Amino acid sequence: MIEISFSTLKDKMDTKENFILMDARGKKELDIFALKIALHITLVYIPKFLTELDKKIPIVVMCRHTGVRSLLVCRYLVRQ
Repeated sequence: MIEISFSTLKDKMDTKENFILMDARGKKELDIFALKIALHITLVYIPKFLTELDKKIPIVVMCRHTGVRSLLVCRYLVRQ
């Protein structure tokens, strides 16, 4: 697990790198702004979608600003 900057994420998007962008924000935050390319799964639903994720494709997890939710999701994914 590594932390990347927004500029690195933008570079990945601009070069169309193969990765899954997982957005762990809640509905209210998504109503304000949502990225169309992101897979929107809130923290509590990650276990339900785990079997649907391709483990061969890198996953970038984002949340709002502090990184707490994305860190929790990453830790969960690594343990699985």
